Amino acid sequence: MIPQFTLTSFAAAIDCLRAANRVAEQQVCSWHILSEDAAPVASSSGIEIAVDQAISNEDKWDVLVVCSGFQPEAAETKKTLNYVRRLSRFGSIVGGIETGAYVLAAAQVLNDQECTVHWELFDGFVQRYPEARAVTRLFVINEMNFTCGGHLAVVDLMIALLSRWLRDNEVSRLSSLFMHDIRRSTAEEFSKVQSQELSTVNSGKVLKAIEIMRDNIETVVDRREIAAYVGVSLRQLERLFNRHLGLSPASYYKRLRLNKAKQLLHYSSLSITEIAIICGFTSMSHFSKSYREFFGISPKFSRKVGPVIGGQRQELRSGL
Repeated sequence: MIPQFTLTSFAAAIDCLRAANRVAEQQVCSWHILSEDAAPVASSSGIEIAVDQAISNEDKWDVLVVCSGFQPEAAETKKTLNYVRRLSRFGSIVGGIETGAYVLAAAQVLNDQECTVHWELFDGFVQRYPEARAVTRLFVINEMNFTCGGHLAVVDLMIALLSRWLRDNEVSRLSSLFMHDIRRSTAEEFSKVQSQELSTVNSGKVLKAIEIMRDNIETVVDRREIAAYVGVSLRQLERLFNRHLGLSPASYYKRLRLNKAKQLLHYSSLSITEIAIICGFTSMSHFSKSYREFFGISPKFSRKVGPVIGGQRQELRSGL
């Protein structure tokens, strides 16, 4: 358990293990909750979870799950990274939930391995750990490791993972217990589910324009070019965006770039100047002014205080 872990992700993982025993009508899973020092661990919601023991070099687990939230750097201590690395080296399956991929990558167990992380931290993860092959999926299961974006996708992950040890009919019953009739696969991308604000947009032209914007963050595409590409005039594009999103195309595009800048400030080691360039700002003064106007603080201070202030946030015999 990593300080500030996301409670929903943790609870979903544990409850799937409990339910697996129920459908199998025998104990196929047992679990132990661990922390670095055996002290209770506080979630991002402030609720503390008591643990069974501290991590130890004597531990031997079939599966180790790192459960973290939006402060994964709290786990990047020498003791924790050595623990993850040692268990992986000696045959344990190691997994990361939500931002657990950060810890696994820092421990160098994801080198040249497909993996995923919560979508809000994805860009920062890619920049920080290029040796890991990050993909935009809800979860990824490899032979000896797995990663998951967290929250509801944890149920998808755990059902898929537990299918290694359960019979087919038991897997079906497990899905039914969670009223999970349509299981999502490892191939499903989180880009399809990450943006609730777009779920009510029924304009293909607006969605296509947004796709162009997302694919062109560093080199900003002129609004007229975007309008021409989707087959409307600039005036029509402005009307469509205002009708469906309440924003002009320019404002929406700028918001995408600033939100990416925020992610990179919090979850990458890139310099502020590099982040400004990557997010399509041609000068530091323009970037700083735009960031301050949107988030209420400067990029420098935003990096200093981390993701809690100045933004939207404020999340088998196995060791968990």
